[in-house]
Amino acid sequence: MKWPLVEIDKVAQVNPRLPKGIDETQIVSFIGMASVSEDGKLLSEEDRVLAETKKGFTYFTRQDVLLAKITPCFENGKCLHAGQISHEVGFGSTEFHVIRANPDELDAKYLFYLVWNNSFRFYGQHSMSGAAGQKRVSADFIKKFKIPLPPLKEQKRIAAILNKANNLRRKRQQTIQLADEFLRAVFLDMFGGGKFPRVTIGEICDVKGGKRLPKGEEYANSKTNHAYLRVVDFKNRGIDTRGLKYISEATHKKIRRYVISHEDVYISIAGTIGLAGIVPAELSGSNLTENAAKLVIRDKGSVCNEYLAFWLSTPDAQRQIKAKTMLTSQPKLALFRIEELEVPLPKYQEQIRFLKIKNRLEKGYFYLEDSRSQGMELFNALSQKAFSGEL
Repeated sequence: MKWPLVEIDKVAQVNPRLPKGIDETQIVSFIGMASVSEDGKLLSEEDRVLAETKKGFTYFTRQDVLLAKITPCFENGKCLHAGQISHEVGFGSTEFHVIRANPDELDAKYLFYLVWNNSFRFYGQHSMSGAAGQKRVSADFIKKFKIPLPPLKEQKRIAAILNKANNLRRKRQQTIQLADEFLRAVFLDMFGGGKFPRVTIGEICDVKGGKRLPKGEEYANSKTNHAYLRVVDFKNRGIDTRGLKYISEATHKKIRRYVISHEDVYISIAGTIGLAGIVPAELSGSNLTENAAKLVIRDKGSVCNEYLAFWLSTPDAQRQIKAKTMLTSQPKLALFRIEELEVPLPKYQEQIRFLKIKNRLEKGYFYLEDSRSQGMELFNALSQKAFSGEL
């Protein structure tokens, strides 16, 4: 069944204003960009007084949908149905757009799944404007974007189906996370508690930034010899190759100094901060986004890149990263701050012993990852059918 296509601003408000006369003594929920996960979950919130928060932040309510406007957060899927907050009113980062559905015409959860969608992100990414590294999706793009509008009852039915599919996908992801937490516990048992001396990253690595595409350059329309690795490609201490972007030979020549080797360690420094891992050998020499840095190990006989990449995912490392992240509307981890991170450094043989344990445990990850991928494919297929009237 084909449903009418309607511009969002015909059935919703984009970035509604704070109403006059609102009680400024009330407690509101405050959320930063880091408080929103890439799978639509609220990770944390703060209680604040409205009067102290109303200036310089974005207003919303529990009925609204929040959508990250800035790269790479938009592409990474940072989006939230605000019904998850504790208070009726909320404020957040200025890098959020707020979409408020007209409840008589548009279901808020249906709206969430429409904009938390690969197709919407594809068109939004291509509409972005601004300096490279600071590109944003405009409010006008959202207002004029056309969405399928079935009857309200049908919208609620679709949202309920997608919610069940999304919960299944999340449970599979949680299984992987539990397995990873067990591995971190093994790491802590072997290397925690001050058992080994600590050194700074700057003592053992050269920390170098990536590079954005030169002004006026675009991704290639097809696969080339030069992959361009983005934060959205960073998954499970490796690279998710399903959505890789490529650049032309001419573009690569302009930024050829900003490539990463399979012997290095990557770490994200903007948007979703602190994702770390290793590039597979077949992608060695790929260009690296400006939203990430590479750690080039000086003495590969004393520091194993896999050990360092795993340590960066531990609570110890993540606490240090959080403390050193510059909190602005677009949080950023400076290269010199990465150099200050303190890592326990056991003997090389001990690092290898842990990696052998890790590799044995991760053999079971293949099944879990396959299950997770199937869950994502099911969700995406259901979304496509739902919004084309085939569900």
